[in-house]
Amino acid sequence: MAKHTAGPWKTDLWNYPHRGQVKVIVTDKDAIGEIYGLYREDTDSRIEEDANARLIAAAPELLEALEMVLSLNIPTPATHDGLQAADALAKVRAAVAKATK
Repeated sequence: MAKHTAGPWKTDLWNYPHRGQVKVIVTDKDAIGEIYGLYREDTDSRIEEDANARLIAAAPELLEALEMVLSLNIPTPATHDGLQAADALAKVRAAVAKATK
């Protein structure tokens, strides 16, 4: 399993001399990534860029939460409020595998 940069991660705006403001994902030590929009200045693009940055910044906590769910090994009912529990757990397993393999 690949080891990702430890969280927590957060978003920030950094000013680069020749590039202007760039949205970055940072730890308490340094930047680990930049968020590139579609180079459009419209409001919808900025909203989408901000949402993408927040989702990426939440990745370590999301992975930890999903791993905790899988570690519970609790038998699940076939359905819960119409949700197929087996389908939901399959998606959790797939997401964890995507992030760790």
